[in-house]
Amino acid sequence: MEGGEFEEKLITLNEEVNMEKKRLALFFTLFLVVTILPLTYSDSTAEQTKKYGGTFIFVDPRGPTRTLGWFAEPGAMIAMPGHPTLESLLDCDLSGNFSPKLATDWNVASDLKSVTLKIRQGVKFHDGSDLTGEVVKWNFDQLLNAKLGPYREWESIDLIDDYTIKINVKTYENTILNTLASAFILSKKAFDEKGKEWCRWNPTGTGPFKFVSFERDVGVKYTKFEDYWQKGKPYVDAIEFHTIADPMTRSAAFLAGDADAVGGDLTKIEYDLVQKGYKVDKVEAGAVCMVPDSKNPDSPFFNIKVREAIDHAIDAAAIVKARGFGWYRVVDQFCAPGHSAYDNSLPGRKYNPEKARQLLAEAGYPNGFKTKIIADSASTDKEAVTAIQGYLSKVGIEAKLDYIDIRTYISYRTGGWNNALLTGAYGFDANLNNSFERYWSQDSAHCPSMLKTDEFQKLFLDSKHSKEFNPEKMKKAVKYLYDNALVLPLYTITRGHVLKPYVNDTGFYSKQTWPGWEPANVWLDKK
Repeated sequence: MEGGEFEEKLITLNEEVNMEKKRLALFFTLFLVVTILPLTYSDSTAEQTKKYGGTFIFVDPRGPTRTLGWFAEPGAMIAMPGHPTLESLLDCDLSGNFSPKLATDWNVASDLKSVTLKIRQGVKFHDGSDLTGEVVKWNFDQLLNAKLGPYREWESIDLIDDYTIKINVKTYENTILNTLASAFILSKKAFDEKGKEWCRWNPTGTGPFKFVSFERDVGVKYTKFEDYWQKGKPYVDAIEFHTIADPMTRSAAFLAGDADAVGGDLTKIEYDLVQKGYKVDKVEAGAVCMVPDSKNPDSPFFNIKVREAIDHAIDAAAIVKARGFGWYRVVDQFCAPGHSAYDNSLPGRKYNPEKARQLLAEAGYPNGFKTKIIADSASTDKEAVTAIQGYLSKVGIEAKLDYIDIRTYISYRTGGWNNALLTGAYGFDANLNNSFERYWSQDSAHCPSMLKTDEFQKLFLDSKHSKEFNPEKMKKAVKYLYDNALVLPLYTITRGHVLKPYVNDTGFYSKQTWPGWEPANVWLDKK
């Protein structure tokens, strides 16, 4: 080999060696980045961002009315203050996606006759008793025996082993997983030792916080549960819920530092706070609706033309412009625009006072009539309701405003009303069949003065009994409510809480059960 050729070969070999060294160095760097460094980062930095300690105080205009810890009876629903202490088997987000909670796994049988659930092991109730399949079965047996709406279609609950139950159904409903995400598990030991009435106002659950005290129209207090099954949580030492009905007082408490979060159905008060730079957790939760007593033959609202006249008499767009502050949208059917069940083909009964007078005359009320508007004094936008009263008076309907406390309002909503428009907020779930079942079905404990026809029930059941929820079937039920003017939606509502800048990870309004949130994740970064 000639000298020049040898040197050329040597140079080439050196270049290949250097290239291989670079490859090895690059490989080692990538190895560190992909494996070792992420382990170090995730175990330290992520935890360092969250701080422990402090008391999280949030304010709402409405407090618990019927119960904090017993739900096996008509009309009993968990309120926002109940979530620190009570948990369900499944979680369901606003889009209808399910994830594990007290159940780690679930399976719907191929024949649609049962649902089997694996119960999480190692979970303690606040009284020291264990969460087991037997306790979960006992909880569902109470609901089954109470013959409540969605549980009417359950046949029985089998205990397969210590941590497995099977729910046998008469007829499959595509809302069953939603029902499981809305059923909160209580301590059987507490019930056996203290009884139902004690449980009603002393909730004993598996949640991140233990119940301390409840004072009606004042608030609820919780303290950290040291044996919570999600290790490392909760972050704050205590949670307090304060009930303050007056909006100006709520805002003043927030600005004075007496509350970390304040809200409810969002109004100008919260709008003004946001303009000051505060953040807000919110969701378009449903709609303000007027529900006439269409079932009562002696009421003017028994006549569909009167119900239609009410719709034409009210300028919802003007109310939204004047009182919405960006939180409201006009809606003329029981579904929000953008929802899969929203029916774009429905024309809506537009503001037309002349048409309203014509319909009233055709119904036998050329000079109008007297009635009343029943509304919850704590959550209702009184100026919006006053505007509604004014619009009705222009077509000859003299409506007295009847503002009542939340407990009395709920008694109307579950007990009935006569010659009146029950006005309030009604929620839209991702699976709208849940909302139909909660308010408008013949099995619901709500709105008994509304005409709940066999025709609507058939449409609702056809939608609910399909294997997967079917937007086209839900639209038929929405159309029926609209065509018969049984529910008169006016505008969507946004429910939310304004937060101090140091409040983190509340999860407010992230759940299908829209008062739901994540008390275990809340942490405060106060300076």
